[in-house]
Amino acid sequence: ITDSLLVKKSEGGFMSAVLSPGTRAVSVAVNAISGNAGFIFPGDHVDLILTHNIPVADEGGIKGPVVSKTFVEDVRVVAVDQMLDNPDNKAVVAKTVTLEVSPEQ
Repeated sequence: ITDSLLVKKSEGGFMSAVLSPGTRAVSVAVNAISGNAGFIFPGDHVDLILTHNIPVADEGGIKGPVVSKTFVEDVRVVAVDQMLDNPDNKAVVAKTVTLEVSPEQ
């Protein structure tokens, strides 16, 4: 095996090398609350929860009750913002988290 055949973290093409066969990388916008206050790191596994208002019929656009549902479970975090690893394990309040998901997810 020569160096030219290896993929390095700092080079392009890394994402295709790090994903399991048959999976995809999907990025999700996060904030300090949804990103777990900066304590989600590459390699962690997370659930995705959708929280929304149920519309109330015939109420003139009034928002109904707030509900939450887990719609994807146990997905691997591939990157946080553009960091593929965090050797110091320092909290980073991210704007984007990239997850490894199957096409069905």
